[in-house]
Amino acid sequence: MRKYLIVLLIIIPISWIVITYDIIPTAFWSCVEFTHPTYFRELRIEWAQKPSDFLLRKLYSINVMRFSIAAYILAERGERRAINILVKKVKSNHVNTNIHFSACGALAQLSPEIAKGILGELVEKYRKLTWNKMPNHNSAAYQRYENALHVLAVMKDERIYSICLKMAESGDRLEKESSMNGMLYHFDNHWEEVLPLYVKCLNDKNSYDIASIAGIKNMKRPEAIPILEEFASKNSMYKREVGEVVEYLKSLQK
Repeated sequence: MRKYLIVLLIIIPISWIVITYDIIPTAFWSCVEFTHPTYFRELRIEWAQKPSDFLLRKLYSINVMRFSIAAYILAERGERRAINILVKKVKSNHVNTNIHFSACGALAQLSPEIAKGILGELVEKYRKLTWNKMPNHNSAAYQRYENALHVLAVMKDERIYSICLKMAESGDRLEKESSMNGMLYHFDNHWEEVLPLYVKCLNDKNSYDIASIAGIKNMKRPEAIPILEEFASKNSMYKREVGEVVEYLKSLQK
């Protein structure tokens, strides 16, 4: 009887911790998501009604989706109690890289200055470690480095503009795509230098045309209208996408 009592005393607190802090194997949640396609949307709606204390505990979840929803809602609420947890996630070398990206984004929204400091350090640290070496795109270190660049680009941090530009001009396909698809267009104040890169990419048969069109749209420069119209006249399959972007850019002139 005593042995059973000891086992219960061990199991109960462990179970409470697992349930409270959402420390459940990722495979379980993957199965839930697979069998329940609307799970993400429904969970987001449900958690939007939850108190911040509940969501703060979910920041310890090892499931990307559940962590990301909690981080997003807390950032939207301006819940500064999340900052210290997010800082630890951003600095950690052991968290899932997708969780790391969500933590970077939420921290940037809650405290731009803290985020700029930490993410800037992360970028410099990686660049010093890999000086004159080919990047290993599959490494967790490189993915955390790219996460930092993406979030800093959204924040229009001028310190990384030259890095993003160099990546876009690089012969490395993965670096070029990463910069063109999610970093470089945020620096619209450098449009005279950046826009030609998107135009070149648009007319490059080895590039992704949709990504280039989206990048030009995000630059918000009406100067691109004749370029897009000429492209559409030669590539009818993109006529609808280009037409929508052209109308958007024209609306900015009104």
